[in-house]
Order: sequence, then structure tokens, then C-alpha cells
Amino acid sequence: MVSAEPETKGSTVAIIGCGLMGTGIAQVCLASGYRVNLYGRSEEKRSKARDQLRKGLAKTATKKRGDVIADSDTDNISKAVDAQMSQLQLCSDIRGAVTEADYVIEAVVEKKEVKDEVFVEAQEHCPRHALLITNTSSIRLIDLLPAIRDHSRFAGLHFFNPVPVMKLVEVVSSPDTSEETHTRLMDFCKSLGKRPVSCKDTPGFIVNRLLVPYLIDSIRMLERGDATKEDIDAAMCYGTSCPMGPLTLCDYVGLDTIANVMSVWRESMPEDTRFTPIPLLEKLVIFGKKLAYGTAFSRRYLRMKTNGKQCEDEALKDEYKISTKGNDNYISGPLECLKMPPRTPLVLENIPDGILHCCVFQGPPSM
Repeated sequence: MVSAEPETKGSTVAIIGCGLMGTGIAQVCLASGYRVNLYGRSEEKRSKARDQLRKGLAKTATKKRGDVIADSDTDNISKAVDAQMSQLQLCSDIRGAVTEADYVIEAVVEKKEVKDEVFVEAQEHCPRHALLITNTSSIRLIDLLPAIRDHSRFAGLHFFNPVPVMKLVEVVSSPDTSEETHTRLMDFCKSLGKRPVSCKDTPGFIVNRLLVPYLIDSIRMLERGDATKEDIDAAMCYGTSCPMGPLTLCDYVGLDTIANVMSVWRESMPEDTRFTPIPLLEKLVIFGKKLAYGTAFSRRYLRMKTNGKQCEDEALKDEYKISTKGNDNYISGPLECLKMPPRTPLVLENIPDGILHCCVFQGPPSM
């Protein structure tokens, strides 16, 4: 049984992994008054995480809880950041990170075997009341359960990237997650200023399960020649107030990532024909690998990723017959840059880290 202790901001959160997501989670925990033990495998990674946390906390120091500090008031900003950073302990081993933890959040690479190793070691040293939490974006919780001793204390918290900005957290329960664990995690997310939503352990959870078919359909429309890339994107931007169109979003998510998700879901949901291979997508992924720097629907995206270098390998284009029935310039041809709503630059800046870490549209933007 999980202890019925009330949610307190004096609790300790152990975060295993100090990459983009782990550091982001650490930042919102520190800014909300929690003690944070952050584990990283190397001194270089821990040092980088420390620097990122200090910069991130300085950015949010003027916005937390109505305690407004003027941007020019550098002394008070520095004091606020120092106070928050004093609650951070950088750890070189998992044991030191979890020994006094109330929450153990795994935020390592998306490989089941790596996550299993983390949880096996963490359970050897963490308190019995500690909740074990995975931040997985694609692995079913049921597949991680064999490494968990007490299934009632295990659940998923799927944060979205960038964690300090995105309000949504998907609270994912396995069939064995206790109601008490679920309640504690909902309260924990609220204490971070997040908007938690509950979800069962289903492929893609909520956001990805709805988002991926939408992206897939946009690629199929382009492949059939139903509309141009520009018009598909413009229709969704101006018709539904999305900050960017689906094909542009595909570029930032990564065409290879979309293809990989489709492959995984074909295996887990073979009856769902939406995830059958898309010839155009398969060609683009192969073409991108041949180019080394990838390919995309938008020339603007490729320019950004390649520092101005353009796709000039016509032999490869001919070999893979990349075409969209009358609009064969979508890879390297001249595309007009859509006039996106003002929120777009922030979204573009933070999107390249995967489907599940980027794509929550928080209402119509201000025009």
C-alpha cells in the first residue's frame, strides 16, 4: 500500500536522466518548491544540466505564483534562482539519488532494457512509499511491469517538451496502478502548475493516438495529389487555428519517427489499416538517409537543418522518384513561407524532440 501522506512541496523528487526531458522536469520541480536529486551518468552531462537549470529558472523567476520580479532586477532574480538551486543535488549514482525520494521519475532513453535496469536498481534503495514513475513516450507500461516489484506504486507521467512551457501531463495507469497512486500523481502534477489528464495504458496515450493518424492522413492526401503541401497546411492553420500545418509538423517531428511509430503500431494493432505503410513516406525516409542530413516536405525546414545547404542530388531524386503528381518541388523547390500565427516561432523552436514531446496546441493563438 502507498502511504497516505499528504502532498507537500518539501518532498524529494529523484529524476534519473539529465537529458532534455529530465532537466525540464527538474526545473519545474525546483521552481515549485521540491527538493530534486538529479542523476546523470557523466560529470559533463551533470554540469550541462546544472547550467541549463540555472538559465531556465532565471527565465521563469519573473512569472511564478504572482511573485513578480522585474526583468531588470537582476539581484532579486539571482537570489530567487540561488534559493531554488540550493534544493538541487546532482548525483553520480542512482542509489544516492533515490535513497530519500518520495517520487522516482525515470527519464532515460526510450529503450525498454535501459528503463528496466533503472527501475531494478532504484527499487533496491528507494523508500517503500516512493512512487515509481516512467516518462516513456512510446513504451506500454504493461511491458515495463516485469521489472517492477509493487505494481500498485508504478505509473506513467508523460510530460511534453518543453516541460517548463507545456502545461499538459498525461497520467497513465496500468491495470495494477492503485487509485491512491493515481490520486497522488494527479495532485503532484497540479502542484507543478500542470494540467493533468488521466489515461489508461493504451498505445500513444491520448495525444499521440489522436495526432499520429492526423499526420498520416495529411501525407496520404499529398501522395494522392488531393491538394498541395501549401494548401493542406494553410487549410489547417487558418481553418482550425493550429499553429502550423500537419506537413510542416511532420518535418519537425521527423519523418523517420513517424514511420517508426507506424511500424510499432502495426504490430500492436494489426487490425487497424490506418498504419499500413505509405510509399511516399517510405521513399522519403530512405532518401533522407542517403542524403545524410534528412529530407522534409518544406525547403525552409531543410535550410534550417543544413545551414543553407539545399538538396542538389538529382540522381537520388530520380532513383526514388520523389513526386507528388504535379507538385514535385516540395522537397527542394521554392515554397512560399506561410504567414503563421505569432505563437509559431516558440513552437518551431521546441519541436524537434519527438512526436510525444511537442504537440499540444493550447487553444487558438492571438492574432
